[in-house]
Amino acid sequence: MAYDLETKEKARMMWLKGISFDNIAKELGSNLTTMFNWSVEGAWKDDLEEIQKQIKIKTNEKVVDDIDKMNQIHLAQLAASHTLIRDARVRVEALIKNSDKYKPHELRALTGAIRDLASTLETTVKNERLIRNVSTDRRTFEGEISWNDIIYESEKILNES
Repeated sequence: MAYDLETKEKARMMWLKGISFDNIAKELGSNLTTMFNWSVEGAWKDDLEEIQKQIKIKTNEKVVDDIDKMNQIHLAQLAASHTLIRDARVRVEALIKNSDKYKPHELRALTGAIRDLASTLETTVKNERLIRNVSTDRRTFEGEISWNDIIYESEKILNES
């Protein structure tokens, strides 16, 4: 029995979608051997490999694009963190310059400024580690920056006064 090109193309498309030769043959009223022969003659396997190759290329391009977008977001967050660090540093320096005139509320302000600075630095470290693809788990960098000790000492001074 002779089949037209449209039937063969329908069989090819069904196979590329993952339908078995047996099910294609049943739907088209043919047999398994015919389906196999068509697949060899039409190089269906090569077509499938090319489709998979194109999907892989597009997927990789999408992943690279997504990573680039994430990096842009992280860099923007990093820039914002640096601005916050600079502002907190200015606040702390202004309070330190007047250290001889500390009053309780000024000590609280200093402690608050240090807490802001510590929080901002922690966020900055996390973002930089994200960009460099290094662990952002707090336990891995907590020992590097002892901001909790700084806050503790500041609050201790505050409580003494």
